[in-house]
Amino acid sequence: MSPHLPFPPQRSPVHRDFLDSALRVNQAGELAATLIYTAQTPPLLRTHPHLRSLMQHMHAQEATHFATFNTLLARHRIRPTLLYPVWTAAATALGWGTAMLGREAAMACTEAVETEIGGHYNGQVRVLLEWMREMEAKGEEVGEEIREL
Repeated sequence: MSPHLPFPPQRSPVHRDFLDSALRVNQAGELAATLIYTAQTPPLLRTHPHLRSLMQHMHAQEATHFATFNTLLARHRIRPTLLYPVWTAAATALGWGTAMLGREAAMACTEAVETEIGGHYNGQVRVLLEWMREMEAKGEEVGEEIREL
């Protein structure tokens, strides 16, 4: 098996490229979500202290997702996005800026981010399911790691 991806070496470059890109983009998205919540929390809690547990919960969820993708990138030797510093600055500014606009703006930002991430992940799942169907139709072993994705 390739140290690079959760597919045997005979997988096509298209498969490898898709998975490299998907995992890299997913990790960057989870980084952004984590930083948005980190930046939103102090301004929001100053005016809405009752949101503390919600903000902690949302941040913890995203931090877990971020850690998962960090692990997958390291395991498969995929580099993080080169735009990491840009993502960091943009996500922090977005989080802080929406929190400064108020609770409604911060929650609208959260909803928009989660909706976009959900659509993005659903698209990736559709591609992976199609690959699994093709592999199974050819009698190829799918493997536990790809099922986990």
